[in-house]
Amino acid sequence: MSAFGEAIALIYEAQIDGARIPAAREALQALLNADDIAVVKDAAEISERGAETHVLWVDIGEHERGPVRIQFRRNRTPFSPDDVAMLSRLRRHLRTAYSLGLLTNRDALGCLASTQLARSMVKGLLVVDSECRIHWRNPAADGILASNEGLIEDKGRLRARRTFETARLEALARDAAGGRQGVMLVARPAEKHPYGLAFAPVKADAGLLPTAPIRHFVLITVKQMQREIELITARLGELFGFTPAEERLGALLLDGYTLHEAAHLASKALPTVKTQLRSMLKKTGAHSQAELINVFLSLPSVF
Repeated sequence: MSAFGEAIALIYEAQIDGARIPAAREALQALLNADDIAVVKDAAEISERGAETHVLWVDIGEHERGPVRIQFRRNRTPFSPDDVAMLSRLRRHLRTAYSLGLLTNRDALGCLASTQLARSMVKGLLVVDSECRIHWRNPAADGILASNEGLIEDKGRLRARRTFETARLEALARDAAGGRQGVMLVARPAEKHPYGLAFAPVKADAGLLPTAPIRHFVLITVKQMQREIELITARLGELFGFTPAEERLGALLLDGYTLHEAAHLASKALPTVKTQLRSMLKKTGAHSQAELINVFLSLPSVF
């Protein structure tokens, strides 16, 4: 493999495996014949260099105070046109590696076994910053935003269709970026269950291209209540040994119907439905209808 290819491989490896950071730095310095590499995030740091220090730089991302910039520094001898051309070849990989570091840090996906699991989840997952700019989302979140049923993407930012919900969403994102968790509901069209949103703070780990403390991120989990209920009801028989009639009753109760309404919709006599309910309580260990619903809703939607 060429020196350039080896350096590119090390850049990406270093964003996932911190042990590879020294090797990646050495490889980059060798490519550009640089004496030092620095990642800077504000004008004061950018301007702090000696009169005899020559600098090549490239912006690799953004944060609240401006660009995230990586500088290659050399003492006394200026960089050559070949060095400038090499940096141009590196630019795309440095930017991509920086984004990769935001998405794969342990805190951002700490509750997940891997990014692949995140992509397979039924729940929508989005990583946003304190201004609700979307930096990553899984396929479930793609589907939620594409449906335009309550949540939308507007110029790269997460928004709700209703103005007051957007204001609430933005406030919770700012709070989560500051370390405080939060939850909210976002309405959908009539006869559809709302979305349930949970906000959790994320602080990126430092890698080759460190993201902390440059920006604080927020992991937003979007729970599709209707989809969750469908997945839960599809497994009631498997999990608790319910009969088909008990499964149907469980589905109606989860949809918010009273026992009387469920009996009417199932074309059953109320005493029959009450007998089914008593059987369901015994099988789940619940002591009341309300507790039964709580048992159902506490079930994970992905098995």
